[in-house]
Amino acid sequence: ENVERDFLYKLNGSKPLGFFYDFWGLSRDYPTVLVSKFIQILPYAYRIVGDIDLACHCLESIIEEKVRFSTTSSKEYSDKSQEINLGENRLGVDFICGNNYMDYSMNVTVEIGPITKAPFENYIHGGKIKLFIDCFYEHFFPLEAQIRTILVMDPQTQTFNFNQQQVLSYTTRI
Repeated sequence: ENVERDFLYKLNGSKPLGFFYDFWGLSRDYPTVLVSKFIQILPYAYRIVGDIDLACHCLESIIEEKVRFSTTSSKEYSDKSQEINLGENRLGVDFICGNNYMDYSMNVTVEIGPITKAPFENYIHGGKIKLFIDCFYEHFFPLEAQIRTILVMDPQTQTFNFNQQQVLSYTTRI
């Protein structure tokens, strides 16, 4: 009974058990508090997957920052750098006419913030929270969705202060 009680106590604690990292295939680089919350909602994934509103609500409760989203069903792209001469490729096989095309896949823009709970550096590049958010997207958002994340800074963080670590164009404006 004591062994079972200890296991259940650890199961509901703020640190996940090592067993769950291996079982769910999660990286040990993610913040333990976020993984603990994530593991608790994974059994309900069948209800969350595909419901973007519910997935954003879950992400908001895990990272404890405000999360909003918007979707578009089609988007027109234009890329001048992709222009190719006709003699180099076959029309309809290697390229399309022109450099404008419509993408009809689902485009989701997720807006996180204003970020106040964790340092901003954790949300960009190889930051631990960014890696976790990407993992969350893989588990709960539709596979065909193109996801774009926008980070909103806290107004107090945007002020220029040499005593804090600054990230040019994110936390510092010239």
